[in-house]
Amino acid sequence: MEKKLYIKEWRKLRGFTQSQLSEYTGYDAGYICKVERGHRGGCSGKFLTSCAQAFECEIEELFCLPSEIRLSEIFALRERRKQAGLTQQEIADLMGLSQSYVQKIESGKSNIKVAILVLWASACNCSVRDLVVETKDKESESEFAKLANVWGTLPSHVRKGILSIAIFP
Repeated sequence: MEKKLYIKEWRKLRGFTQSQLSEYTGYDAGYICKVERGHRGGCSGKFLTSCAQAFECEIEELFCLPSEIRLSEIFALRERRKQAGLTQQEIADLMGLSQSYVQKIESGKSNIKVAILVLWASACNCSVRDLVVETKDKESESEFAKLANVWGTLPSHVRKGILSIAIFP
C-alpha cells in the first residue's frame, strides 16, 4: 500500500498555485493535479525532490500533513535568549547560524528543526521543555502535543538522521 502524499496541503501552505508549482518543478499542472488527487502511479523521485525544494522541506515530510503551528506562539525563544543575556548575534554564533535566521525563527517567519531547539536550549543553559510557553490555550497545547507525539513515533534512526541533518547541514 502506497503512503499518501500531501502535495496539495504543502502547496497551499506555501502559497503556490498549481501553475506556480508547475513552473517551479517543470512538471505539467495536469500531472500535479493528478498527483494531488492520488493518481500518481509511480510518482518519480525527481518530482518529489522538486516539490520538497519548492516547499523547503524534506521529501519524507511530503508524506505527512504540514503543520500550521506558529512556533513563536509555542516556544519562548526570544524570552529565553534574553533571560540568558544573549543577543541574536551571540546566540547565532553559538549555534553556527546567521543572525538573520535567528531573527526569522524568533518572529515565527521560519520553520525550526528539533535540532535547533536542542541547540537553542543548550545556548540558553536550559532544557527544551523550558523553551515551551506556559499557556492556558488548549489549542496551542494540543498542537504542541501533536508535534511531540509525531516526533515520538519516529524510529530512533530517523530521529538521529533528522538531527544530524539539522545540526550539520
